[in-house]
Formats: sequence, C-alpha cells, structure tokens
Amino acid sequence: MQRAKERQKQHLRFELTTQKRKQLKSEAKRERARREVEACIDEFHSTLDRIGGAKNDSGDQQQQQQQQQQQQQQFVPHPPAEDKMAPEQHLRSLEKRLPSQGKQARQAKQQLERIKGKADKDRQARKERERRRRKVIADQ
Repeated sequence: MQRAKERQKQHLRFELTTQKRKQLKSEAKRERARREVEACIDEFHSTLDRIGGAKNDSGDQQQQQQQQQQQQQQFVPHPPAEDKMAPEQHLRSLEKRLPSQGKQARQAKQQLERIKGKADKDRQARKERERRRRKVIADQ
C-alpha cells in the first residue's frame, strides 16, 4: 500500500516537472518571438527614416490638405428652401453643383493612382518585412 502511494507521488512529481518544463519552454519561445518582433520593428523604422518614408507621409498629408481646400472652394451651398421647386428644376440645380464630367474623370484617375501607389508601397513593405524575417531566421 505504501509502495503504491510512493509510486503515485513519484508519478505526480514527474508530471508536474514535465509540465513546468513545457511551460518554461513555451514562455522562452514567446519571449524570443517578442524580441524578434521588436527588433524587426526597430529595423523597419530605421530603414523608413533612412529612405525618407516619413517625408513622403508629410507630403501625402499636404496633398490631402490641398485637395480638401479645393473641395471646400468648389462647394456650392444648397439653395434656400423657401419655395418648393419642381422636380426638373431641382434636378437641374443639382446638376449645376456637380463638377464637369472631365473634371470628375480626372479626379477619379488621380484617386486610382493614389490607391495604386499605396498598394505598391504596401507590397514593397511586405516584401521587405518578409526578407528581414527570413534573414533573422537564417541568422539563428
């Protein structure tokens, strides 16, 4: 009887010890991954500063501010609602407020170019991150 209890105690100690080892290994692995991510982020920011990406962001902000100012200048307030207009008159007044089709096409083209540019930047950044990740893994 006492031998059985002693065996059970040894078995439980063994199980606890193996659980602790597994836990310590997983914590160490998590810590290594956290440090790797921090290093990659720091490297990314230093590369971004070196390339001058921060300057591009401020340029984008200036461009956006200019566009907002242009849109505000183009804004035509609603006519006073003193008397109700006929539907045809209302439609004509709405059409007058819209920019010309050529201008709309140019604005749409500019917007698409901005979107494509951002997509290209994102793609390049993704490739750079992947390259750095592979380098870190290879160095280990």
